Amino acid sequence: VQAWMVYFLTRGRKWFVKWLARAERYEPLILPALKKAGLPEDLLYQAMIESGFNPFATSHAKAVGVWQFISSTGRAYGLDRTWWIDERRDPELATGAAVQFMSELYDRFGKWELASAAYNAGGGKIGRAISMYGTNDYWELIASHRSYLKPETKNYVPKIIAASVLSKYRDRYGLTQDIPEEHRLSPWAHDIVTVPEATDLNLVARLSGTTLEELEFINPALRRGYTPPGVENYRLRLPLGTSKKFSRAFERLPEKERVTFVRHRVRSGETLG
Repeated sequence: VQAWMVYFLTRGRKWFVKWLARAERYEPLILPALKKAGLPEDLLYQAMIESGFNPFATSHAKAVGVWQFISSTGRAYGLDRTWWIDERRDPELATGAAVQFMSELYDRFGKWELASAAYNAGGGKIGRAISMYGTNDYWELIASHRSYLKPETKNYVPKIIAASVLSKYRDRYGLTQDIPEEHRLSPWAHDIVTVPEATDLNLVARLSGTTLEELEFINPALRRGYTPPGVENYRLRLPLGTSKKFSRAFERLPEKERVTFVRHRVRSGETLG
């Protein structure tokens, strides 16, 4: 733990202060969900280590989102993935899935260090390590003379603990003053509107007086710049205070201007024209 604290304060400092800045957006979302479920609030820092609070983060194993779900685990916990959407990138939905997943891992292993390690390596891997070494003490399982668990898993819980200590005592370690203003984000709070299927985010941005980039950032599950076809009343997030302006403008918009494309399945004998 001390080694990772030193790393985050030295070579990894520029990344850690960026994570602290992003945490200002996601703490108000994640902490209440953990508290409501009766989980340790320090699991917030598990998300920090997983992704640096970046909903667009993708790992080498193709894990995605703030909580870094792989596709199969995401599906198991209700996170849909299609050509149009990837709900693993939605911080609200992914947090709900992570809370459920971590609750089940704790019920299985009875210790939070093991539950977090299992989140990283898989429950089967941790179960086999416990059987192999005859102990359920995480710190014994990751001892330097024991090689079954990969270094990534051995370092995982120490990273989380180091991140939690430094985050809570950021002033003591001089981190607060190093947070770049350009990395600070507004808290996770938005207006919600419902829009028809295949609504163009460019259109929504224009009518609500915001930017496409901001809409994509607060609706990270949308992969193609449109709400998904086949979903008639899609719940879309807008910046706070913009929903009334959008709703009034959208109501006045002619029907033909609301949908900017249609889907067509090519039939035998048809040309592109």
